[in-house]
This record gives sequence, structure tokens and C-alpha cells, in this order.
Amino acid sequence: MLNRILKYVIPSVLTSIFTGLFVIVDGFFVGHKVGDLGLAALNVAWPLTALLQTLGIAIGTSAGVYMSIYNGQKDEKMHRIVMSVALYLLLFFSIISLSILIFVNPLLKLFGGTKETIPLAYDYIKIIIFGSLIEVFGCGLVPIIRNLGYVKIASFSLVLATAFNFIGDYLFIYVFDLGLEGAALSSILGQLFACIISVILLIKIKKIYFKDFNIKTALKILKSSVAPFILIFSASILIIFNNRVSLKYGGNDGVAAYTILCYILYLAQYGAQGVSDGVQPIMSEYYGKKDKISLMKCIKLSFIVMVVFLGTITIITLFMKTAFAKIFNATGNTYQIYSDGYYYIIAGFLFIGVIRLICCIHYATNKDFLANVLVVLEPFVITPLGLLIFPRIFKMNGVWYTYLSCQILLSLISLGISYTTLKMVNREFTKME
Repeated sequence: MLNRILKYVIPSVLTSIFTGLFVIVDGFFVGHKVGDLGLAALNVAWPLTALLQTLGIAIGTSAGVYMSIYNGQKDEKMHRIVMSVALYLLLFFSIISLSILIFVNPLLKLFGGTKETIPLAYDYIKIIIFGSLIEVFGCGLVPIIRNLGYVKIASFSLVLATAFNFIGDYLFIYVFDLGLEGAALSSILGQLFACIISVILLIKIKKIYFKDFNIKTALKILKSSVAPFILIFSASILIIFNNRVSLKYGGNDGVAAYTILCYILYLAQYGAQGVSDGVQPIMSEYYGKKDKISLMKCIKLSFIVMVVFLGTITIITLFMKTAFAKIFNATGNTYQIYSDGYYYIIAGFLFIGVIRLICCIHYATNKDFLANVLVVLEPFVITPLGLLIFPRIFKMNGVWYTYLSCQILLSLISLGISYTTLKMVNREFTKME
């Protein structure tokens, strides 16, 4: 089974890391060409970009779970209906996302923007929103084709997207001097290529269906997408809270330093998500087949893979503080604030993996309620409380103390909830024997 897990996990991790690099590349070029204000502006605008991408990923992931379950049950009709409904949902949310333009400036201020950073952030986000169809579909189709078994193609599409984003950033930011508008254009260009590859594949294997739409199935997909949506978007909710606190205690330099540490954190977050996404179809398939022994073995091996992967990432990043500072051109006060928080961010990597994998187990086994409870705790309860306490005492360093203490606490809560969930799954299987 380990070989099968690695067969899914390795391409999925590469896909997720390249997704993270897709974001980090913008920071590299903006940091060197525009400076600290540009980095701060990117982080202020990021929650809106993440909203569009997360809508696509959550719908695609949720639909993929049901497709894997119905595939395990050999139910071709429901497999086809889920695919059709997923495409309609992606289209619907792509269209209504354009309405965000009406509220952009107030939202950017809410997210920690200042008179210096809001104009730069607006230059970036207006182009992203106009390209919402590409953003939502580009991110939503990848988990779908991965669940169809085309893991390598899913990975290749994101690798290609990152490559085009890198080339686009160089051309638009360095050559044509378009600043953050150039960063947005290159991001849309990269997602467009990922979207084209996915569509070509679906047409080739005859998996694009628009005839079957079932409102019950649509509601089921949306319900199951809540957990992955909040799980993925929670990072952006946390960015909003932390941006505001960083601005209060560190000014624009504090926001810029926090932005750089976010890019480093993405390596762990996207990597952990890659491991979870890789094992999720396997867990869903065993759950659909009611194969208790294989499901439990898959869960145990998944934890081992997660610990080994994130442990390796943690060790490597311990020695890269100066290197990352140079990559993002952190200097002066921004570098000092970044340096103060660096090791606290790295210390939380393994806890992130535990949280991600436990959430994966919940939505792979259709335990949506417990998954929803788990994923709302960090952005809406634990972190806000921490940010109300620690920064008042430790100023800017309170942001880092809040982050690490929250990861530890949430991991302990997750382990407790997972124990209850696995007992529920075991009872389900026992009743069927």
C-alpha cells in the first residue's frame, strides 16, 4: 500500500508545492523591483486572490471525493452527474466573483491596507478579478482530473502554470516595468495554461458533461466543500488578522516582514496539503468499498509520510534564514522583524501537517460536521483570541507567539476529534458485517 500512497502523494506534493511557488514567484520579483511596499501590497490583496482560487479548489476537491466514492461503488451514472454539476458550480462562482469589484477598496483597507499600499494592491487585484473565470476553473479542474486518475497530468499543468508565471513576471515586471499589474497579468496567464491542459484532457477522455444537473447533488457538493474551503481559505483569514496586528505594531515594514514569512510558511502548508490531497482519493475509495482494514492502514501510513516529509522540510529551512531574506530582498527594519519571527514559523510545520491530515480523514469519510468544527477553530476562535492577548504584551513578537501556540493547541484538539471520528467509522463498518 505504501507504494500506492507514494504514487499519489509524490505528484500531489509536487503539484501543491508548485502551486505555492506560483504565489511565491510574485513576491520574489515584486520584492526586488517594487520593494517592501510592494510585498505588503501583495499580502493585502492576497485574501481576494485566494478567495477565487479556493472556491475552485474546494468545489473540485469536494466533487473529486464523491467521484472517487462512486468509482469505488461502480456507479457510473452518479459519477457522471457529479462531474456535470461540478462544472456548472465552477461556472456559477466564476461569474458572481466579478461582483467583488464593487467592494474592493473597503476590503483592501479592512485587510490591513494603508494609503501607501492600497493603490498598489488595487492595481494587482482588479486584473485578478477580471480573470476570475480562469482563476476558478484553473484551480477547480486540477483536483477533478487528479481524482480521475490523471495525477501526472494534474501535476504537469501546475508546473507549466508556474513556469509561465515566472516568465511572465520577468517580462511584465522587469522588462515592461508594469509593477503589480504585471504580477497579476502573469498569474492569470499561468492559470490559463493550466486550465487549457485540463480542458483538453477532459475533452479527450470524454468527461465533460453539461446535460446532467441535479440540485440535490449540487447541494451535497457544496456542503462537502465547506470544510476544504475553510481549511484552505483559513490561511487568508489569518493573513487578514495578522496584517492588521502587524500594521499596528510594525507599520508597513511589519506587514512586509509578515508577508515574507507567509511565503516560507506556504512551503509547509502547500506541501502538507499535497500529502493530504494525495491520500484522499485512496481513503475515499476504501471508505466507499467499506474496506476497514485497508482504510486504517492507509491512515497510519499517511501519518508516517506526512511526518517524514515535513520533518525534512523543517530541517532544511532551519539553515535558510539569510537565503530567504536575500530572495525577497528584506532589508533594514523589515529584515529585523522577519528575523525575530523566522524560527517560530518553522517550529509550527509539523503541527500543520497533523491538522491537514486529520481534516483530510474527515472529509474523505464524509464526516463533514466534525471537519467543519475543526477547521473553523483556528481562524475564528483560537487565533483571534491569541492576537488579542500576546501582541498586547509582546508587541510584534506576539504575532509569532500566537501562531505557534495556536498550531500546538489545534493539533491536540484535532487528535481528540479524530479519535471520535475513527470510532464512528469503525461502528459503521461493524454494522455492515
